[in-house]
Amino acid sequence: MEAIDDADGVETEEFGLSAWLRASGGVVFFLAGLLSWWEVTLENGLQFTFNAFDYPWTGVLPYIIFVTIAILTIVIETGSLPLHPILVHPIPLLAGASLGTLLVLVRFVAHGDVARGSFQRGVGLYLAMAAALAVLAGCIISARAAWVDEEDDEDDEDEDIVAFDAVDDPGAPTPADERWSPDEHPSAPPPG
Repeated sequence: MEAIDDADGVETEEFGLSAWLRASGGVVFFLAGLLSWWEVTLENGLQFTFNAFDYPWTGVLPYIIFVTIAILTIVIETGSLPLHPILVHPIPLLAGASLGTLLVLVRFVAHGDVARGSFQRGVGLYLAMAAALAVLAGCIISARAAWVDEEDDEDDEDEDIVAFDAVDDPGAPTPADERWSPDEHPSAPPPG
């Protein structure tokens, strides 16, 4: 089975900025999930620390999402494994990164209630939030690039050729000339 090199406007030959953001953000999130996210000190002096694995929905799920995005990014960019086109397209990655970032933001804001004690964010939560934003930025960049490529593919090829010919021959019709009609704009002169 042959590896997919191109799918729906996704370039896989070079490791660009978006790929670096997704891959490095996922690796940082992998490490941040192991560090302390919340530190709790009770009035009696007992201290507890919580990491990503203490929060199933707002810790473990984003952990799985961001590590998966990092792995998929490396596999996609290196072309080392054949993947289904839905995994190669940036929109599912953007959806996952958006969900993961939202869940980390919820964990960043909501710490829970302890009647007697104090909460403090740990370094792992700050790193996780920064990594989530980096992965999200990388996904936005790649989704935007794919969207622009798809729009470019949808426009009329003949229009591009006519416009190119108009540069070589100033008297040649342009796409604007071909679309202009006196019925639409009777008082306006034709463009050109």
